[in-house]
Amino acid sequence: MVSFQEKNGEGLQKLQNYSEALEKINNKNTKEGSRVVELFFSFDIVNSSLYKDTNLLNWQGVLTILLSDLQKRVTREIPKSNLWRVLGDEIIFCITIKKIDEIYSTIDSIFKILIQENGSLKNESFFDIIDHFSDNEKIWMKKSNILGIQSAAWIAIVCDGKKADFSPYDNYLKKYKISENHQINDFIGKDIDAGFRIKKETQERRLVVSVELAKLLSDRTDYLSRLHIITYKSLKGVWKNRLYPIIWYHNNIRTNLLFDESFYYDETENNQLSKDYFINRENNQGNIASYMFLDVSKALSKIIKDQNLDDKIKKIQEIISETDTDTDTRVLEEEFDDRLLEFHCAAVCCDIEKRKVLIVKRNKRKIYPGLWEFGCAKASIDKNLCDSIKEDYKFDFGLDIDVICDNREDREPKPIALYQVNKVDKLQKGVIVMAKIISNIDSVEKTIKERGKHDEFKWISQEDVSSFDELAINDFKDTLEKVFSLWDIVFKEK
Repeated sequence: MVSFQEKNGEGLQKLQNYSEALEKINNKNTKEGSRVVELFFSFDIVNSSLYKDTNLLNWQGVLTILLSDLQKRVTREIPKSNLWRVLGDEIIFCITIKKIDEIYSTIDSIFKILIQENGSLKNESFFDIIDHFSDNEKIWMKKSNILGIQSAAWIAIVCDGKKADFSPYDNYLKKYKISENHQINDFIGKDIDAGFRIKKETQERRLVVSVELAKLLSDRTDYLSRLHIITYKSLKGVWKNRLYPIIWYHNNIRTNLLFDESFYYDETENNQLSKDYFINRENNQGNIASYMFLDVSKALSKIIKDQNLDDKIKKIQEIISETDTDTDTRVLEEEFDDRLLEFHCAAVCCDIEKRKVLIVKRNKRKIYPGLWEFGCAKASIDKNLCDSIKEDYKFDFGLDIDVICDNREDREPKPIALYQVNKVDKLQKGVIVMAKIISNIDSVEKTIKERGKHDEFKWISQEDVSSFDELAINDFKDTLEKVFSLWDIVFKEK
């Protein structure tokens, strides 16, 4: 007879490892104080106050959806990040840095989100995806649009141990329990204060970064070239009010514009920071040596030395390199979460009038790069599946869809097939459903380009299925054939 130990040995061993790891972490927290490096980043809506004054009826919906859209982009682009707080028209996130390389990838993702969101406001495609407004209301929204997005990023050593364990470079993680099952996390310290100061030194479509973050980024040549010293300013409560470098990050690969070309033609007339940038580069007035503007690497080295920040930079690098990803509580939680079932839903979006189906080609992602598919929505525990599908397809493709559901009272999507994907660390199951396209069919191309998840899209008819010979996900053609075979039945009364 097989013993319980033999039958469940692997699972018991995992639980034992988990228990030992948690004990190790708890002991470390109790005795030493646990330190991590957090990268904070914020997105702020530009001209929001003026927009509220001039759009008395619609501003609530627009600004709420804009913040929600930013949060969705961050969730997709920087999935390990956490929402820290929302302050009026600003949203702030943080992410624990466990490897130096994560600094580079994260800062580029922040800039990507900034450029995409700001671009969607300027080309007005953002207003096309807003629900609950008439076409006429959207036209007026576009005409009165003055909104933009600006961003900031800074880095900090955070300690959640006892105050007696603090080092001079620590910031403090304070946890406030507000109920039995909920708490609010707050961060307190010099670097947090400095971050809130520097985030005021930016403007629409610009990302300002702290000195420490800029120094770490400058260690790689390709990222050094993306740093631009705008000016030097005294920031209240920072460096005893000595001059602080205002540094903007700009990736011309994302914008297709060199930094100097990215300014509006009349920007120096309306913005002091933009004016300062060109004045400081072109005129040596003797206040600060010209190389402190033109040679970012040399300037940063000089600043770090003069402000005695060498040890702080080394400490940041040391903490990152010593971060034990095997015994980090968040990583352990992710390990267990990742092994749980992940449930997805692919909606085959149908253009009823033209009798065609939307298909999209995945970009070069790790999973199924370059394959044709139908898109996908991920189930959320705080929404019913229908709403999750509609919301995700609206976000990914700009489409308003009506998911075909059963006739039960709770109205759940009616699957036409099931599928399963075996990932390295988890099992992904899902259903395939049919959906009728209601509106915004013309926004697909623009939205796909903005989101960047897919490289191409096509509309495929029943006659095209047999001749389709490009690489696609499993059972792709079978699914198409099934959809067209059910078409007249499903959409008879739709």
